[in-house]
Amino acid sequence: ICDGSSTNINVPTAADGYTYQIKKSDNSNLGASFVGDGSTFSRTTGALAASETYHVDITNGSCTHTGTNTVTVTVTITPSNNPVMTADASPICDGSSTNINVPTAADGYTYQIKKSDNSNLGASFVGDGTTFSRPTGALAASETYHVDITNGSCTHTGTNTVTVTVTATPSNNPVITADASPICDGSSTNINVPTAADG
Repeated sequence: ICDGSSTNINVPTAADGYTYQIKKSDNSNLGASFVGDGSTFSRTTGALAASETYHVDITNGSCTHTGTNTVTVTVTITPSNNPVMTADASPICDGSSTNINVPTAADGYTYQIKKSDNSNLGASFVGDGTTFSRPTGALAASETYHVDITNGSCTHTGTNTVTVTVTATPSNNPVITADASPICDGSSTNINVPTAADG
């Protein structure tokens, strides 16, 4: 499980009326004891920061047997780094592309750039202490990117983001006119361009 997560420890019992107590590796109790009735009982580990091994003590009056079977809950550390992402260019014109850059630590974790819809931007990268880049592809609208960093099954979503702002390229084609044509050499005329109210 990932650090900070919890799971259940399950113990099948016999219908013997004995007292079953799950123990942690330091021999402290995990939750309350249970009287054997032929069913399976469970106790939650609580949030774990490190791997932990459990066993069960079975008591009949003053006589206790420590079970030889154990179960270990392995805890995987969730990455916590938040690399500062950059874009090669922003703003860019619509239909253009730029690169998203992510510096990595030499940690062997898997880094994956994500778009705002949480889809992948290109292939993932294994952290080796260098910066990796992925092209955005042609963008029609502004887009924000973040990075997910994974250690095994445990993923941390970086809190730093980078936004590529996309500026619309004008597409109107005004009809240009001249006040006069032809004109005599040495003369002048006006060239007229109608505009849209587009700023």
